[in-house]
Amino acid sequence: PYIGYAGGIPTENGTTFTLATPAPMEAVSDPCPEIPGCAYLTANPPATNNCVSKTYNGLGTAVLTPTCYSSLTVNGCTNVVFSPGTYIFNGTTTINGEQSVSGSNVTLYVTGNGSAPTFNGIGSLALSPPSTGNYQGVLYYESPSSTQNPIFNGTTQNFSGLIYAPRATGAIFNGTQGGYTVIVVGAATFNGSAAYDVATPPPGQSLVNEATLAQ
Repeated sequence: PYIGYAGGIPTENGTTFTLATPAPMEAVSDPCPEIPGCAYLTANPPATNNCVSKTYNGLGTAVLTPTCYSSLTVNGCTNVVFSPGTYIFNGTTTINGEQSVSGSNVTLYVTGNGSAPTFNGIGSLALSPPSTGNYQGVLYYESPSSTQNPIFNGTTQNFSGLIYAPRATGAIFNGTQGGYTVIVVGAATFNGSAAYDVATPPPGQSLVNEATLAQ
């Protein structure tokens, strides 16, 4: 019910706000230290030993395995499934032209040497983070030393959890969205002809501290 902005006035290209009108607000601090999974990744970055290079072209279903990738290319497959686990991107990553991309209990980690993944031309994009463990609630984490721009380009998007890329100034989110999401980026573009809803957290599952009234 509230949309705030700090600094310059944001660009709104024909956007309709149905529940709130953007209004000036005080700047807020990076919430990462308050989110256990984000704080853990900051203090304990995953190892980048024995990274592999993989290419999947034109398969019916490409099932990806959690590991460290020096490069990953998935092109023209009907479906892409991220098996549960942590995916470390230490090089280029492109996922292009699939009907669906899905995965649950998944964390995507981009190192300071890696490029942000490009999800391009995806029909349906559905990804969710771990609900328990050290990476709980973190879907996407980009090393604070990186300035790479993640691109989530899909007709229907239903990802959830934290997307953390604090120095990305050209992150792109194209399509509709419906999962509870916390996005921390330097700047982003949201494109879509229908609703983009970051939703509300389930009871007791907010990733950021919420104000409460005490007496």
